[in-house]
Amino acid sequence: MIGSSNPAAMGVAPACEIYIAEVIGDLVRGWGGLAEALLWAEEQGCQVVNMSFACPTSDQVSEKTMQRLDEKGVILTASFNAYMHWPHELPWVIAVGMPHQHGQWTFRWMEKQACWRAG
Repeated sequence: MIGSSNPAAMGVAPACEIYIAEVIGDLVRGWGGLAEALLWAEEQGCQVVNMSFACPTSDQVSEKTMQRLDEKGVILTASFNAYMHWPHELPWVIAVGMPHQHGQWTFRWMEKQACWRAG
């Protein structure tokens, strides 16, 4: 949780600014929309980019843009999906997910992992 108006649920960054760039809904533009959105996030000075999607195919232009952002210190995260591995399988992207119903994490083959649990 980034922030909350509930004093009992204080977030870790309650004063942060949140920017939104929707790219997946625009199928006509294809992957070019993702690369453009990443460049836009860089121009806005975003320090964290969360990509709430997973895909079965990759895009080299977007991958190069993500790598460049990583080299500049931008934190990149993407949704973990056991069946669609892009972009969370990239070494400069942190996969974000949740344990399955038995509380076990399903990260098996990923090089870069970051897991945190409350409590």
